Amino acid sequence: QDPQKILKICTFKIKEKYRGEKFGEQLLKQILWWAHKNNYSLVYLTIYPKHKNLVDLLFQYGFEKLGCAAGELYLGKSFTPNILKSTAPSEALAYHRNYYPAFVSDETIGKYLIPIHADYYATLFPENVNKRQPELFDLASGTQGNRIPGNTIRKVYVCHAQINTIRLGEILLFFHLKDGNSLDSQCLITVGIVDGFDITDKNDELLRLTAKRSVFNQAQLEAFTVNNTKKVKVINFLLAGHIVPSIPLKKMEDIGIKGPYQSIRSIDHALYKQLEPEILLHV
Repeated sequence: QDPQKILKICTFKIKEKYRGEKFGEQLLKQILWWAHKNNYSLVYLTIYPKHKNLVDLLFQYGFEKLGCAAGELYLGKSFTPNILKSTAPSEALAYHRNYYPAFVSDETIGKYLIPIHADYYATLFPENVNKRQPELFDLASGTQGNRIPGNTIRKVYVCHAQINTIRLGEILLFFHLKDGNSLDSQCLITVGIVDGFDITDKNDELLRLTAKRSVFNQAQLEAFTVNNTKKVKVINFLLAGHIVPSIPLKKMEDIGIKGPYQSIRSIDHALYKQLEPEILLHV
């Protein structure tokens, strides 16, 4: 199948003092979202092999080697199967990585509502914060602190929820809890795809599993285990995108998604299908 629309991505450097803060990952995410939203079937770029970290990152999100010329690699990525040489993987997570941000949403894939407070949402998803009234130090706060959780594609959610298993490739629908200063208060607002699920009651393991991608600092994470006595659930996920406009609680209740919203809960596939027209990233 020949690609219908092709986009060339230009590469550029991040200043050395900002390296390690995942700005490259944030830029890659925005480029791939834009290309997918605007119906490009293929994106490509050229890169020297010496930039191994970037090459490895590109391979993680579906780029393939197209060829090599004048010492540069030509890497390309499609958003659907049968355009490049790779075949569509059967596992949901592998499919999502290959054709990111597209994901599998059929009846074999579990769907979960994930509650999140406004402050934590702003740290994990700073590009999608919609406040009724900007706060005095909003602009300044964006230049300080740990920006890694907000810049990464792969993020982490830490909780004490009763759930004991979530499978790779399943869908997380983040529900913004009530907040008087958010235009997305009590709405489904963001989509993630499960990339890992762990349970631990050990501080050192919790720090390793979150690896600077959590909204919590080291002291807060250590408090989660209550001196290594309480089990903590660690959900790694890939940020697939944001639901625009967000889906309000009333619409959820109208179609039958009712009950508590303060903890993780599964959503029946039939009910999810009624939401699917509002979630533009599905396949």
